[in-house]
Amino acid sequence: MDFFLGIIVMTIAIGAMALSSMFNKKPLSGSCGGLNPDGACSVCGDDPMKCEKSD
Repeated sequence: MDFFLGIIVMTIAIGAMALSSMFNKKPLSGSCGGLNPDGACSVCGDDPMKCEKSD
């Protein structure tokens, strides 16, 4: 019973994270700024200020 409860809790947590990332207006980014050290992202057309202003 505990195993199934753990699976259900993990499924709900992963589903909640998926929903929050779908409804968030900002693109996903890494905690260290991603792979580009200059902050350019292809989603924003290589303009890092566009990502910040789209709140």
